[in-house]
Amino acid sequence: MSREDYVRVMTRAVKKIRSISPDRIIFVDGLNVGTVLVDELIPLRTAQSVHAYRPARISQYHAPWVDRQKPPHDPHLGTLFAFPLSSMEATQGIYRQRNPKASPLYKLVVEHFESLKSCYSARFEKTYGLWQPHWDVTVEKFLTCGDFHNGFARVYCDTCRHTYVRAYTCSACGFCPSCEARRRALWTEH
Repeated sequence: MSREDYVRVMTRAVKKIRSISPDRIIFVDGLNVGTVLVDELIPLRTAQSVHAYRPARISQYHAPWVDRQKPPHDPHLGTLFAFPLSSMEATQGIYRQRNPKASPLYKLVVEHFESLKSCYSARFEKTYGLWQPHWDVTVEKFLTCGDFHNGFARVYCDTCRHTYVRAYTCSACGFCPSCEARRRALWTEH
C-alpha cells in the first residue's frame, strides 16, 4: 500500500472512530510492516505502533497464505526470506544492536513525562481514573532499557561460534516497543 493510500484510509478510519467515541485512544500500525512512522497521522492524535524487526520470518513460517514456491518480496527490500529456514538462517538478522536513547518515544518520555504527571489529575483523571503507581516504575524501567551502564550479557552460539554482548532490557511489555516486539516474537514461536 502506498503512503498516500495508507494516510487516506487511516484518516477516514480515525475520523469514523472519533465520531462514535471522541476520547478513545487509537493505535495505528506504521508503514512497511510497522517499521516506518507516518508523520501525516500525528495531527490525528493517534499513537503509532512501530517496531524495529521483521516478524514475517518467524510468524509466517507455517501460515496457510504463504506460497512456499514464491518467497515474499518487498519492492524496496527485495526477497525477504525463503522457506524452509534453517535454525541459523531463522535467527540471523533478527537481533540488531539498538540505540534506545535515539528513539522518538524515549525523547518524548524524557521531555514530557514529568509534565504529564503534574497535570494528570486535572486533565485526565476524570476520564482515565487515578494515576497508577506502576506507571512510574514502568517508565523508570523503560528509560534504562538497553543501556549497557545498567548491565549486559555476553551471548555465544555453540554452532557458529558467534558472540556479542546484549544490554539488559526492561521487560516493560505493553510500553517498551523493543520488549513488546521480543515478547510477540517469542509468543509466535510457541
